[in-house]
Amino acid sequence: MLLAYTSSGPWGGASPNLPNGVVEFDEAAARPLKQRAFHIDLRCLARVPVSEAWFPDLALPDRGVVAVAGPHLQERIMKIVVQLATRSPQLIEMRGL
Repeated sequence: MLLAYTSSGPWGGASPNLPNGVVEFDEAAARPLKQRAFHIDLRCLARVPVSEAWFPDLALPDRGVVAVAGPHLQERIMKIVVQLATRSPQLIEMRGL
């Protein structure tokens, strides 16, 4: 599984502009995902195995899933990842296995 770094609240970088690869979710955008305001930094990715060591609720009926991004949001994030990997691969930090 490939995971992206997330953090609560708005982007807090030195620049008022979001860097390439950072997606911000205000309260309204986060609500359908059952979250509070947060951002995803697609420049920091990690490969992890799909296992109970990483996902302790994997054996539960809902597998610990809090919310599922709809097709539009999935497409938006994938488009950003592909653009980032194509145009600026040196910006992506890979972690994990």
